[in-house]
Amino acid sequence: MAFLPKDYEAPQNSGANYVRLESGEAAKFRVVSSPLFGWEVWTEDVEGRKVHRREYTHEGYDALTSISTDRPKHFWSLIVWDIAMKKLVIWHITQRSIKEDLTALSKSDDWGDPVNYDLRITRTGKGLETKWTVTPVPPIGSPPPEALTGLKDVDLEEVLRGGDPFAARKKGDDIPF
Repeated sequence: MAFLPKDYEAPQNSGANYVRLESGEAAKFRVVSSPLFGWEVWTEDVEGRKVHRREYTHEGYDALTSISTDRPKHFWSLIVWDIAMKKLVIWHITQRSIKEDLTALSKSDDWGDPVNYDLRITRTGKGLETKWTVTPVPPIGSPPPEALTGLKDVDLEEVLRGGDPFAARKKGDDIPF
């Protein structure tokens, strides 16, 4: 008798539409969109913490400095296929090390555009001790068809508007009245 059945898998965070890794966790993704670039700051009031995001322009930066004394952080948001959960999620990146790794990989003659291979992302440590590792993983080639199926239903621009990128196109925005 085995302690665990051979086909046992721990449940995934099925409700999340965003990449969230805790210390010691790793996940594998396939990038399926170009990044949306922007600025963000967090504020706190009686209702709690709230994020404010603007487009990656001088005007966007200036708009955020008028609502917070904190310096706006540059972010990337992109749509990725979570290989384990078999669904599209948003990967919101503010960590410089991740952006540098993705930039280096995309400029590499060996790897190139991250749409053409999987990425294993690992988080270790907590707080200021957090370290991220981005590792390219074969296969090299186009994303799997199931990764592209729902892409048309995701509006990444909703990240800037504070909306749900997955709900935006479900409202019937192609109806002319």
